[in-house]
Amino acid sequence: MTNNTKQIPIVGFIAAQSNTGKTTLLLQVVEYLKAKGLRLVVIKHGRHFNVSDDNKDSSRYIAAGADMTAFMSPQGWQITSLSQEEPTLECLQKVLPQLMDLDLILVEGYKHGSYPKIEIMRAEVSRELCCPPEQLLAIVADCEPDVAYANLPLFDINDITAIGEFLLAYCQTDHSDWNFCY
Repeated sequence: MTNNTKQIPIVGFIAAQSNTGKTTLLLQVVEYLKAKGLRLVVIKHGRHFNVSDDNKDSSRYIAAGADMTAFMSPQGWQITSLSQEEPTLECLQKVLPQLMDLDLILVEGYKHGSYPKIEIMRAEVSRELCCPPEQLLAIVADCEPDVAYANLPLFDINDITAIGEFLLAYCQTDHSDWNFCY
């Protein structure tokens, strides 16, 4: 699949709490989408990653004023940090298409960002949304939500095919109505 526009769609997978199954679901979705030929990147957002270790070259480059550092080896590469402040998804979304030809950017976490999301809902955690409905593309759940969320598709958490096909269709649509698209 080839993306002929500069608007690389971005979709986040969020949940009310940790240990809701975001990573497990996203791994299955990535596998499905890769089998369909998509080129994609997954960005994981978390609060526990620390690049401030003074013994690391990356933190030394950041302290010297670099906006980004990366680690490259025969096994691959990894962006290791972005500035001394928390990186923004907008920054990554502008950088990533320059590094590789992409069809889709998936984000795990970062529920407070203003970009399209799919919310994962688990009965044992909450049957209410943690995200404003206007930022949601769909809900993935193992239960029925307490409130019917009009116009939002609801997918069973185990239906990877339906979720994957939804994302494939989303990649083929115009994203100009989302301010976040690059």
